[in-house]
Amino acid sequence: MEDNQVQDQLPADGINNQAPIARPVEVNERDILMGEYVIPPIVENRSSIVYSSYGHDNFQLRPDVMNLFSNNQPFYRSTDENPHYHISRFDEYCGNFKYHGVNKETLKMGLFLHTLKDNARE
Repeated sequence: MEDNQVQDQLPADGINNQAPIARPVEVNERDILMGEYVIPPIVENRSSIVYSSYGHDNFQLRPDVMNLFSNNQPFYRSTDENPHYHISRFDEYCGNFKYHGVNKETLKMGLFLHTLKDNARE
């Protein structure tokens, strides 16, 4: 569009009146219900675990390997389970999986989550 055509579309004062203007929202405390004060705000819980890369751009854990750890290494956090024994068995199982050029620690972090069940996962 040419400049003179754009000017023809603007009002006579040259200001576009259709542009949204941000105005602060005023909240009147009398309009807030009592129940809204006692309901805690919903906060999304994010994991504090940061996974590093595997070392290969296209590497993914195979579903059969994840199922193997999930079915053979479950940890439920019950009173009769020993977490130290679980971790030593998990470390022993991880020693059987070696991928050339893949970061071992990241592999363990990716697999460990699949061993946790119910309360332990929470």
